[in-house]
Amino acid sequence: MKQEMSVFELCRKNTKMSTRELFAWLGLVIDRDYERVDLGDRYLRVIGDGNVVEFSEPKGCFDRWANSGELTLDLTIKPQRRRFINIIEAETLH
Repeated sequence: MKQEMSVFELCRKNTKMSTRELFAWLGLVIDRDYERVDLGDRYLRVIGDGNVVEFSEPKGCFDRWANSGELTLDLTIKPQRRRFINIIEAETLH
């Protein structure tokens, strides 16, 4: 009998998925570049062509993006994409 795979596992395994498809599978609604998404304790935004994302510092420390960016990931790089999925999974399950 096959074991069910979580959305996060599916996203980790399907490396050919586009960034926009990845966002859709993870339930992230990002309609335009530089749009801010509320992840609960922090913010997320997509930069440039949509393959680079930036996480903010925790909301209590957030001033503006120029001063409050904590982590930037390029989702075309597999280890960074995996780290992004892990962070989203932790924020979702938190």
